[in-house]
Amino acid sequence: MKLKTFLFDEDRGVSPVIGVILMVAITVILAAVIATFVMNMGPSEEQAPTSSWDFEYNSTLNFVNVTHDGGQDAVKSEISFSESVDTDFPDDTISAGDRAIIDVSSLSSGDTLEVIWNSDEEDKSDVLATYEIP
Repeated sequence: MKLKTFLFDEDRGVSPVIGVILMVAITVILAAVIATFVMNMGPSEEQAPTSSWDFEYNSTLNFVNVTHDGGQDAVKSEISFSESVDTDFPDDTISAGDRAIIDVSSLSSGDTLEVIWNSDEEDKSDVLATYEIP
């Protein structure tokens, strides 16, 4: 009978130990998340350049003059145009004032010409500007 009272008389459990372990785990996880944001160690997404574009249509020669008006520079390999038109910017970096002449003879009135940014690193794209052919 003495053995039975010794085994079941103890009312302490493992709850305090589990509580301390959970608190330490939560603190470590929270510290890791905060350190990731503070040290900028999270995944970096490549963003489309914020830039403005100007379009000038020449109806007699059937081309559009596309000019980078300002904003962030763009990388030539990341910029394309819709409708598979042929174009060429003079340098690898497109900065304010750079222009390209686009032959739009394959397009008709009402078609939309788009300046499209395509990421080199990710499967991501964004339309930077649109122009409707008159």
